[in-house]
Amino acid sequence: MRQILLLLAISIGFTSLSQSIIWGPEIIVSDGSIYGNYRPRATIVEGDIPLVIYGKFGDENVFISRWNGTGFDTPISVVPPNQSAYAATWTGPDIASHGDTVIAVFKLNPLEAGNVYAVRSTDAGLTFSDTIRVDSHDAGVAWMPSLEMDDNGNPVIACMIHDANWSNPRYAVIHSNDAGLTYNGEFEVAGAVPGEACDCCPAEIILDGQRQLLLFRNNESNLRDIHGILSTDGGATFPTFANIDNTGWTLTACPATGADAIFMGDKLITTFASATNGPYRVYVSSSSTTAGLVFETREMVTEPIPSQGAQKSPTISGENDTIVMAWMEMDNLNSDIFYSVSVPGADPLDARI
Repeated sequence: MRQILLLLAISIGFTSLSQSIIWGPEIIVSDGSIYGNYRPRATIVEGDIPLVIYGKFGDENVFISRWNGTGFDTPISVVPPNQSAYAATWTGPDIASHGDTVIAVFKLNPLEAGNVYAVRSTDAGLTFSDTIRVDSHDAGVAWMPSLEMDDNGNPVIACMIHDANWSNPRYAVIHSNDAGLTYNGEFEVAGAVPGEACDCCPAEIILDGQRQLLLFRNNESNLRDIHGILSTDGGATFPTFANIDNTGWTLTACPATGADAIFMGDKLITTFASATNGPYRVYVSSSSTTAGLVFETREMVTEPIPSQGAQKSPTISGENDTIVMAWMEMDNLNSDIFYSVSVPGADPLDARI
């Protein structure tokens, strides 16, 4: 039985770089054999209550679990009756919140013709609305949504769109101005980037005040580095883009692994995986946002032991001067989660543990 578990970080020490997060005990979120365990994502609502969303393969359902103070309630499905949602280990539903407002987003089947939908809660995840269509793309495929909420509680969603027959993969950003009741039309933002979007690599939308960033893996004649497209006017325009990876990874296949990032002051700190030098490795890069988006530096996290192991699926979060990132390390059939902490006053690319 594969369960979904939640790990709670209860404190962080800052007196030296060797100190680390102290993890609380594992908490069972749901029984994976009943409700699934594909690609869980979490958010925190008012009152520090966690919600976890995840997909179930086979039934292709989407469930949300809510903390009740002593444990997680019975998961609820947010997929309409007699319908199914696309779920995989590398892409699936997403969730975000602002106060007591929660938005969850997912792609409904069939894969080639289904649309991207959201559901909305205004009672901190106790109940959810019927589905609300997010995309307005009827010419081909819309899928792989990524979601964040801005400071006013309005959702911003990015999704990949294709023309008919899976052609012309590209990313669109979709805004709501009424806390997720309705969604504006799609806004294609990557037209100036050479090449096209890597057609099975999930993207992320990153928000910080008026700054919005679409983070995605590009495909320029099989060069599959991570690119960022930056808006500084709340998503009205996205005039600046940059390769913020620069590992030069050339691959004729689709690696299906994305990236994550945070704004820290005038810097964008990005983490991603690349196999340009052999096995997958996780990297951290720093880019300036003072005059557009400009790549500056890149470092690789400590290699796994044994060295033939692989690192993938990194994620990152931060506040003030503290950054925490995590990733998966794989050695044959064994998978572990590693993390790294950058503490106040340290260079975020050097303070690794």
